[in-house]
Amino acid sequence: MPEMLSKAIRIASQAHEGQFDKANNPYILHSLRVSMNVGSNKSLMAAAVLHDVVEDTLWTLQDIKDEGFCEEVLDAVDSMTRREGNETTNREDYHEEFIPRLMKNDFAVIIKMADLTDNSSDERLVNLPEETMQRFLKKYARTRYVLMQRYIESCKKVYGGVCNGSKFIFGS
Repeated sequence: MPEMLSKAIRIASQAHEGQFDKANNPYILHSLRVSMNVGSNKSLMAAAVLHDVVEDTLWTLQDIKDEGFCEEVLDAVDSMTRREGNETTNREDYHEEFIPRLMKNDFAVIIKMADLTDNSSDERLVNLPEETMQRFLKKYARTRYVLMQRYIESCKKVYGGVCNGSKFIFGS
């Protein structure tokens, strides 16, 4: 199982080579931070580190499958990958098409919440124009609100408790 996570990190590092985030940091750092904030389930961590590979690089789901990743990882990455057309261009379709599809997969919900947390960090937003920063924060807040109940359910299924950062609140 640890080799799966190592393989995912290697693939994501190579796939995202030369890409930079909004803070002008190597993009792979975002993927690694997201992976580190989803808990200790190795399949979930592998899916998290791969979450943008299909959407933002030349890699396909078939390429990831050919590398030997399990269906659990493939399904999560597929759920996290926006489709061509409306999901990538229209903000309303993002909440009407992409998010409902993503919400069908427990791993994808947990990864998306960690992704939103990382995307809204001060370090990533501080260098953006204020108007852009406010637009992103509003978008991320709306998505977090939509996902919250499903996130709680997903954490209970995957971990038996609710994730609060890198700690889990067990029970209920």
